[in-house]
Amino acid sequence: MRRLALTVATLLVATTTPVTAAGQEAVNMEAGITTFQRATNGAVTLFAPATVAPRSTVRLTGTAKARKRTPVVIQQRRIGRKSWTEEGTTRVRRKGRFSYTETVTNFDRQYRACVRGRCSKPVAVRIVRPEPPAPQPTSLTLTGGPSAQIEAGQTITATGTASGNLIGKSVAFQVYDTTSETWGAIGGAVVDGSGNWAVSGPIGTAGKIAVRIVAPATPTTLASSVGAGVISVFGWYYLSDMGTVEGEWDGSGAYRISGATYTNSVAEDTEYIQVDLARSCIRFSTVVGLNDSSASGSRAAVRLLADSVERYANNNLTLGVGFPVTFDLTNALRLVVEPTNVTSGPEVVLGDAKILCSF
Repeated sequence: MRRLALTVATLLVATTTPVTAAGQEAVNMEAGITTFQRATNGAVTLFAPATVAPRSTVRLTGTAKARKRTPVVIQQRRIGRKSWTEEGTTRVRRKGRFSYTETVTNFDRQYRACVRGRCSKPVAVRIVRPEPPAPQPTSLTLTGGPSAQIEAGQTITATGTASGNLIGKSVAFQVYDTTSETWGAIGGAVVDGSGNWAVSGPIGTAGKIAVRIVAPATPTTLASSVGAGVISVFGWYYLSDMGTVEGEWDGSGAYRISGATYTNSVAEDTEYIQVDLARSCIRFSTVVGLNDSSASGSRAAVRLLADSVERYANNNLTLGVGFPVTFDLTNALRLVVEPTNVTSGPEVVLGDAKILCSF
């Protein structure tokens, strides 16, 4: 029998055209190939990469001292197993050359090539997942901020631009909760193809509310954010639910003025009352009158002041008449209530008295 020598030259990533040494190195890197290894039994030599990426296509090439069209059997086994399985068959071509191509999956294996019962020594090929690329930095820019003052329940809007690697990705509109010390989303959007975004959402809680827009981290991008300022969100507060810094109300709760019941009222007959506004309120609203349970001849007067500035005065409060009152409190420190000239002991009632503040 003719002596046969088989040399398997290289195990390369599949390609349809020849490549230069530098080009082959780039292909190997793309496929996750790290270094090549060599095994020989003196007559047969096999080259193969130490590692390849999962689900990559590899091409086994080599030469054999055999006639043209002689079968070449490619065998493979999982590392750690004893038995070999036939992976496929190719044939010797011109000048003893042959090639074989397959797609590797996700387990480590050994290869050998056999011609007429003579097999090369095995070479191990391990499947290694390439490290994913490091997430890239991102940026957000604010081009249009929300209104500086709103009432609770109203919707705010912000607009801006994003770095190119955020196109098609989501951004979140967030507000800061000082109670839980956490940020919560009130809306969101997807960055459009031009890198623009527009977000909107309602704020339901009164107070000084910090607002920001966030691009959350993804497998390919790092998180980034841009602040949109601190918004004064105003909500209505009943005087009956607030404390006083001077004086004490005679009563609070439900009172009737001219037959109408106001369930969140305060009442006083002679004492001056002061309420702290912390310069955070902008409006006061109430219905002023005498308690319907007062004597028929009752009369009184009242002054309502923002600090020392008189905002409302009525010197002729009588039974059965209510007076709607609304006035500005912007930048005021105290709301002052001064009942005077009370006769027959009636109570001056501020029906459903409330202030619009951003506490």
